[in-house]
Amino acid sequence: MSENKIIDPEIVRLYEISYLVSPALAEDKAPAALLPLKDLLAGKNVVVSAEESPKFRRLAYPIRVAAHGEKKQVFDSASFGWIRFESDADTIFEANKLLASSADIIRFLIVKAEKAVPVKPFQSYRTRPEREVPISVSEKGTIGEEDKKPHVSQEELDRKIDELVGA
Repeated sequence: MSENKIIDPEIVRLYEISYLVSPALAEDKAPAALLPLKDLLAGKNVVVSAEESPKFRRLAYPIRVAAHGEKKQVFDSASFGWIRFESDADTIFEANKLLASSADIIRFLIVKAEKAVPVKPFQSYRTRPEREVPISVSEKGTIGEEDKKPHVSQEELDRKIDELVGA
């Protein structure tokens, strides 16, 4: 019993479009592939809240794409980018048609975002700065267990044991 929801075109929601730009375009020319979409959004007075320009990446698996009646091409790398904005459903429909007809966009995904999340730039685990751990160094300039525990003489140790045992 699925229920068809009627979408009110006047309701403004937060959307995010993720896209892959063909590796045939140089990385510095990849943002130009999105100019028609940005022109569409500007014409509808849509304010872009966040975006990341396309950056070249190797894909996790090859993608096969048939571009406008041509043979299927296989891509193992592309430039990935995304854009987040608030818009109505009509604008999203037009953006979908525009991106689907673009020869430079090999794949895209439009999602309705729940809320605006502060955007942190991607940071690979390999490029994270190392944490500094304080190290104590003895007067001799060596690191050892004697720095962590105070030195106790044999007599003091025997006296403490006798005290605890009650002898």
